[in-house]
Amino acid sequence: MCELGAHARGIGYHPRGMPALREAVAQRYRDRGVPTSAENILIVPGALAGAAVVARARVRAGDRVLIESPTYPNVTEALRAERARLVGIGVAGGWHGAEIAQAVARTRPRLAFLIPDYHNPTGTLMDDATRAEIAQILDAGESTAVIDETMAELDLSGDDGLVRPAPFAAYSASALTIGSMSKSFWGGIRVGWIRAPRHDMEALHAASLTFSLGCSALDELVAVRLLADAEQIVAARRAALLQARDSLAGLLRTHLPTWEFTLPPGGLTLWCRLPEPVAVTVAAEAERLGVYVVPGVRFSVGGGMAHHVRLPYAGDPATFPGAVERLRSAYDAALRAPSSLPTPRDPVTLGERDALIA
Repeated sequence: MCELGAHARGIGYHPRGMPALREAVAQRYRDRGVPTSAENILIVPGALAGAAVVARARVRAGDRVLIESPTYPNVTEALRAERARLVGIGVAGGWHGAEIAQAVARTRPRLAFLIPDYHNPTGTLMDDATRAEIAQILDAGESTAVIDETMAELDLSGDDGLVRPAPFAAYSASALTIGSMSKSFWGGIRVGWIRAPRHDMEALHAASLTFSLGCSALDELVAVRLLADAEQIVAARRAALLQARDSLAGLLRTHLPTWEFTLPPGGLTLWCRLPEPVAVTVAAEAERLGVYVVPGVRFSVGGGMAHHVRLPYAGDPATFPGAVERLRSAYDAALRAPSSLPTPRDPVTLGERDALIA
């Protein structure tokens, strides 16, 4: 707040982002071994805004875009808004270079949207060798990688000395990388960024102006301060998320033992497979009971995934026992009379609901 006074004498607009914040973000990439300057950084109001900007700048109606399935549903909506033709690739058990190579050769996608760092919703982490392989495939196919790094710092291995994989941009000079403050720090800070080659910046900046004239100056100043203390802050967040993940996983194993999941090495969610294809019905009944979860069909690009639900563990662990009890009730009700239960409302918007798992 003290720093805001100096900025209040100006017009208040920073369409590319405050210089200090752009430099702070660039420094984070340099610290991870990727040469980056402030000129490679465009500040946007969150990661979803970043995805929409990239789609607006790079996609023309009818362009094919390679995208994981499952994936973050708001990204698919941003691409469909630009009338992209989506080409889904499965990520069950990780990424498979041969499958991606075949998809690139067959469809010649303009872009490839990937979440290699603790993938949303599965939590899977792409290793360095696979990053290098996929980067080579995309570059050879003249397809630009668009990388969602919003979860990249949320390692939950408990190993403070663990060496994280290099950013995807270390393997592909043409990659566009999207990051955000919201997952590593707090969702209420609507500050994100795009890291891109300099020759892409003007088109991205022009596209960003069709959505907004920049972020809140106060939020950007807060982001600069947080990034300066990022190691300590993110370490505390990792510790809290590790405890929350293990708490939720333990409750599920006790109360819903037939639900299958792989404990993710990082990120914010458990991706659960139910024995029966009743996930949509479970979500609807759970919402009636006061628990908000998203069925797998929302994350699917080409349909299916009726067996899956995504369970975030970023909330208060004290609410998890009650939430899991209600999920068990919702599951039991779905098995008894699935056709008589209500259809869930659009799961993208929480509205004013008090969600136990959100």
